[in-house]
Amino acid sequence: MATNPTAQAAQAAANPPTNQPVVNPQPTFALTPSKAIQGIIDYSTKFGATIWNNNTKPLSEKYNLDPKTLSGFLALVKERVEVAGWDMTIDVNGTTIDVLTHYGTVSTEQVKQAGLLVTTGQDRAAQNSYQLAHFLRESLTEPAKMKLAVKETDYTTNGVTHGLSLLKAIIGAATIDTRYTIVHIKKQIGSLSQEMLANDNNIINFNAKANMLEQELLARGGTISDEDLMLHLFEGYTSCSDAEFVRYIEKNIWQRYLDNDLPDLDSKTFMTRAADKYKQRLEAGVWLQPTPEQKQIVALSAELDKMKKKRNDKQRGSKAKEGESGANDEKKRKSKNHKTSKKGYPDWKLQPPNSGDPETKTVKDKIFHWCPHHKLWTKHKPDECKKKYNNESDEKLKPTGLTALVHTEWSDDE
Repeated sequence: MATNPTAQAAQAAANPPTNQPVVNPQPTFALTPSKAIQGIIDYSTKFGATIWNNNTKPLSEKYNLDPKTLSGFLALVKERVEVAGWDMTIDVNGTTIDVLTHYGTVSTEQVKQAGLLVTTGQDRAAQNSYQLAHFLRESLTEPAKMKLAVKETDYTTNGVTHGLSLLKAIIGAATIDTRYTIVHIKKQIGSLSQEMLANDNNIINFNAKANMLEQELLARGGTISDEDLMLHLFEGYTSCSDAEFVRYIEKNIWQRYLDNDLPDLDSKTFMTRAADKYKQRLEAGVWLQPTPEQKQIVALSAELDKMKKKRNDKQRGSKAKEGESGANDEKKRKSKNHKTSKKGYPDWKLQPPNSGDPETKTVKDKIFHWCPHHKLWTKHKPDECKKKYNNESDEKLKPTGLTALVHTEWSDDE
């Protein structure tokens, strides 16, 4: 009996082999697997379990509630939100608010009330909320979990954790939002010129800091006009140490903006153009290189320093010579004043006779007299001492004749 090929094809389509995948003739476009699923996810299937594992996988570096790294943590959460397709918004009096980006504009109670409607349901929203909660909880350090545990009632309902409420609790534990917080952030934005130095003239890091401050301000309900933000960016860019970059910002961008040659320029475009110029000069190897004018100033400064050093060396040399000359003069003066230095004499020659003792004595068959002028036992008598005559101004007292001859002979006798 002949078979009908058309009938066989229809039967095969109706009863496909169990080991062959079923191809959806009209696939639904989606950027991620989670977004491709409409309705609840069947976790009993391998595909559903894979979705759970991928969406709830904790961050590689767990968050410790440090305020300084909160912005980085929220940026990583946002990346996971985009892949998982979680809804981060709540309705507050008819206004839709994104809790992730505007967490400062909603209260803990408002987020919790929105969570009540989600956690009590049995739909995809409840699944997504619990995925978010599990992801956040497992991305925290153990000390951070313990700190949040004391506020568990803020983010759980009947033992079920609400993802957005947990996120709000995490942010609240890491920050203290007050009016001063907004004022402080605005002050930081107004001081972006200091951030340029703090970031070592790195334009990419500077832009990241400016973006972070803007996001923190908006998240807390603060506002800043784009024109004001651009002005603070300009102040920051012109405090950069690269003169050519500053010249580019001033003439090629800011002046043209003021002249309405760049009517569509906004803060984001401003940051992009600044970053492009930075990358261009960095790749060319000329970033922070001095301009010809700066090189000339450096050369002149070096020459001036050289001249100062030469002058100082000369002055030090003159002072040294003066000091040496003074030392020699002092040496000569001391030599003159101490011409009869007693250094090297035996002790007995320096010991004067006691009161009433004879002033003449014999030592080793030689006769010595105590000379009050030399303060020494000498071979000459006191009245024949040449020092006596040197100290007297009366010319008549000077020895003459034989006395003078004897005086000359013992001129070195001490």
